[in-house]
Amino acid sequence: MLPRLCIGLLLFAPSPVLLAQVADLAVTVSVTPRVGLELGNQLLVQTTAVNPGPSAASNVNVSLVGVPFQLFPFEIVASETPGCVVETLDIDPVVFNYIWMIGVIPPASERSCVVRLRVRVVPAQGTTSLTAQATSSPIDPNVANNTDTSLVTFGALSPEVVPANSIGFLALFIGLILGSIAFVRIGAQK
Repeated sequence: MLPRLCIGLLLFAPSPVLLAQVADLAVTVSVTPRVGLELGNQLLVQTTAVNPGPSAASNVNVSLVGVPFQLFPFEIVASETPGCVVETLDIDPVVFNYIWMIGVIPPASERSCVVRLRVRVVPAQGTTSLTAQATSSPIDPNVANNTDTSLVTFGALSPEVVPANSIGFLALFIGLILGSIAFVRIGAQK
C-alpha cells in the first residue's frame, strides 16, 4: 500500500510554472552641447535604446518630446541617422515630436539615433528639457529605465558680463563703501 501512495503523490505534485522571459528595454538621451546655448547654435541630440536581454525586444518605439505647453526653442536641421524620422508640430505652442520606430532589438544590443537641432528662440526661463521614452511589446516589466530626460541651459554668463539689475546694486554697494570711508575719516579728524 505504501508504494501506491507514494506514486499517487508524485502524480499530483505541482509542476513548475515556466514564465516567459521578456526584454528589459532602457533608453538614454544626451545633448551636446547642453549648456550656454545661444540663438543660432546647433546641438546634437542622441537617443539610445538598449536591450540587455534576456530576449529580443519587439515593436520598439522611441519618442522624444520637449516640455509640455512650452514653446519648443529648436528647429530641426537634419537627422544624422538613416531611419530616424523627426518633425515639429505646428500647433500653439510649437512642440517637438520625434517618433523613431525601431522594430526589433536583439538581446545584448542597442540602437541609436542622432538629430541635429538649431536654437530658434531662447526661452525666458533659460532652460528646457528633452525627454525620451521607449516602449515595446510585450510590455517591459521594468519601466523605471524606459524614460530619460536631459536638461538644456541657455545663455551662460561670461565673467565680464554684469546683469543690468546688478548694476544698481553694485552702485549702491560702492556708495556705501565710499560713504563709510568718508565717515571714518571725518570721525578720525575730530
